[in-house]
Amino acid sequence: MAADEEPDSPSGALQTAAEEEETKTFKDLGVTDVLCEACDQLGWAKPTKIQIEAIPLALQAVIVGGIDSMSQSLALAKKPHIVIATPGRLIDHLENTKGFNLRALKYLVMDEADRILNMDFETEVDKILKVIPRDRKTFLFSATMTKKVQKLQRAALKNPVKCAVSSKYQTVEKLQQYYLFIPSKFKSKRLGSLNK
Repeated sequence: MAADEEPDSPSGALQTAAEEEETKTFKDLGVTDVLCEACDQLGWAKPTKIQIEAIPLALQAVIVGGIDSMSQSLALAKKPHIVIATPGRLIDHLENTKGFNLRALKYLVMDEADRILNMDFETEVDKILKVIPRDRKTFLFSATMTKKVQKLQRAALKNPVKCAVSSKYQTVEKLQQYYLFIPSKFKSKRLGSLNK
């Protein structure tokens, strides 16, 4: 920053924020050394904007996937600290896995919240919200802030803090989407007409 530039000026504040963002490392965000080494090996030199915003708020997670329900049930019986699941699979375990419950839940993380709600998981999400403790931290991650996400935000969160890195891809209010059923024998012709 130039000596004569005021730190409180808009350009000075932008420059300071940009410099701060550039110098942030995963270690600065509180990521453990082992994970920092893994990031280096993967070629992830610095965190993204959303990681800079979100990691300090949610310092740790363990992700396990691609295993069958029975194996997951056995893992859940060991009372893990973190469970990551699709809404449907989580409901399945709540209803069918003996001894599994969410009474001690401290953090609820919903990634791709807009897509989860658009895939008609609203019923499952409502069921989950009814059985989890009210005293928890909830993290909603969404590429777009749709009306369904805003509704979920109002219903599921208290004292929400919004971290936004860009409003460039905000859902347009006047956007209208349509679908058309076309017999398969006319599919190629119709697709060709769309490309013109």
